[in-house]
Amino acid sequence: MDATWAARKYQVVVRGEQSHTASTVMADRRDALFGASLLVVAVRELAEQSTDIPLHTSVSEMTIEPNSPVVVAREVRMHVDLRSPDEALLGSAAKKPAESIPGIEERASVTIEQVQTHGWGVAPFPAAGVELAAQAADELGLSHRTMMTIAGHDSVNMKDVTADAGRRARRSG
Repeated sequence: MDATWAARKYQVVVRGEQSHTASTVMADRRDALFGASLLVVAVRELAEQSTDIPLHTSVSEMTIEPNSPVVVAREVRMHVDLRSPDEALLGSAAKKPAESIPGIEERASVTIEQVQTHGWGVAPFPAAGVELAAQAADELGLSHRTMMTIAGHDSVNMKDVTADAGRRARRSG
């Protein structure tokens, strides 16, 4: 790995009104799960619309309240994740869910709050660490290639540890 993709992560809360599924007519429902579902589709469509440059999107960690089989949901909390090797594309894509929120709020009779929890730009790995990994693979007779990582929990975290260890080794050596 020689770099990581850029990412933006959001916590989204969709609020409606809890009611009974049998006695609440469809036109009167303020179904948070319906609103959340529309947003899930909008986030997925972002990736499908990005045909020239990769864009990965996902919605996860969905919590539904009250999460009952006979109750219209009053609240949905979910995590939205957007990633791309192109920061300009990511910046543009990150604006689109927020732009779709007013229409979703109106259609589902809900309110939606979106807060960015964290994010990072394309981050190159220390060249010495990339070179060291290639040398180790060569010495073991393993094939290798240089590429960007998409995940944020693998070599992204290790790159800083190995860079620090390399600096300490150079100082003591």
